[in-house]
Amino acid sequence: MLLCGGVNAVNIAKLAPSIPVLQVQFSLSLSQIGLLASMFSVLILLTGVAIAGMVRLIGAKRIILLALIVAAIGNGLSLAGQNIESLFAGRIIEGVSLITVMLTAPSLIAQHTSIRRRGMVMGIWGGFMPFGNAAVLMFAPILLDRGSWQAVWIAGLGVTILVWFLTLWIIPADRQTSQKSFNYPAI
Repeated sequence: MLLCGGVNAVNIAKLAPSIPVLQVQFSLSLSQIGLLASMFSVLILLTGVAIAGMVRLIGAKRIILLALIVAAIGNGLSLAGQNIESLFAGRIIEGVSLITVMLTAPSLIAQHTSIRRRGMVMGIWGGFMPFGNAAVLMFAPILLDRGSWQAVWIAGLGVTILVWFLTLWIIPADRQTSQKSFNYPAI
């Protein structure tokens, strides 16, 4: 789970060290950069409840795997378009992935940890954002020197795909999903 959260943190945090290059390449104003950096707050409001309902219906592992695919699509869209519109669209898609993982991972952790160890495991999970941010801050300058912003996005895409395979392999299958979760008794 730390890697699932961390890869999303990488995909979100990669913007900060890439801002000077993006600003020059796309002639971005400070307002556009601010929008790129802050759009995730709005996404949380718009998607949180729907994601929580989907977890109960589809299963947490499947949702996590789907969220990682969504992150890869966001990376790919930004890379393929090579323009400001695709960069914005890719960032929005990556944000949906981050929110999905943030809402789903605690459910998976609760399902697969004992109550005695849950606090410690949740504490480790809570380090996903600093973990991913630190990884980007360490490696983005190297990637920016060797390529451009695309090298940072390609690295994010590669790590996302690797973590998808690790998640598929390591995380146990979902326990029975609750299709009855939305079937409330008539009042």
